[in-house]
Amino acid sequence: MKLKLFLVILMIFPSFLSKAQHDQKKDNKQSSKVGINRIDSKGQKQGIWKKKYENGKIAYEVYFKNNKPIGDYKRYHENGKINAHLFYDNKGEKATAKIYNENGELEAEGFYFGRERDSIWKYYVKGIILVRKERYVKGSKEGNEIYYYPDGGIVKSTKWKNNRKIGIEKEFYNNGKQSTETKYQNGKRNGYYYKFARNGSLITTGHYKNNKKDGKWTYRYAKKTEEIIYKDGIADNQSTLDSINTLEIERLEQQKGKIIDPEKYVRNPFLYIEEMKKKEGR
Repeated sequence: MKLKLFLVILMIFPSFLSKAQHDQKKDNKQSSKVGINRIDSKGQKQGIWKKKYENGKIAYEVYFKNNKPIGDYKRYHENGKINAHLFYDNKGEKATAKIYNENGELEAEGFYFGRERDSIWKYYVKGIILVRKERYVKGSKEGNEIYYYPDGGIVKSTKWKNNRKIGIEKEFYNNGKQSTETKYQNGKRNGYYYKFARNGSLITTGHYKNNKKDGKWTYRYAKKTEEIIYKDGIADNQSTLDSINTLEIERLEQQKGKIIDPEKYVRNPFLYIEEMKKKEGR
């Protein structure tokens, strides 16, 4: 089965928790006879809670104390393999978490504070290849977010504060050379932008204002230099821009088959890894 995109992983825990609550009423009447899925006189969940799929396999199992999960909280795929394994402290507040795909491969691991992501989260391909790392503080994305190539090299590095990008964002080619650099303020591109060729030479310089190109941009391709003035993201000379785009297409065509664009990796790491294998003859 094809691997799911790892960005979907971020929604797994809230979805299985809400599903468990949705099934609560249906299970209570039948399971109360055997002492599970109990709700006390105050309306709080107590003891062991379980739910099964129609095929008889367990969907989830968890122990509640005064409406808070304690210890192991396990959710399973319909094929019986583990989907998510959380382990809560004795207060039911903090938990370690591991998320798995239907093949049993680890896709993500991190921590929760209540229902919010917390501390360091890591994401994997095929259970072992680290492709992304980020940090949260009680649900708020904070600090460095880093994407990785399969060999451990950095694809992209970004800083966050209060769930918004801030500061300098850098991207890199798979040879370790820097490919772009730009500045963020309050979650938007505001400030300079640099683009480099794979040999390290500067090929584009410009400026962003509220995520739109602004002012003079300089492009250097095929020993030619062109300048375009932008206002609110619109070029004042469309014919010059068309010429620059043509040169960029020609440059990419010359590199076709020689390199794999790291942007493809950022958006779809699974496809990137498969292409890497083909090029390496694996």
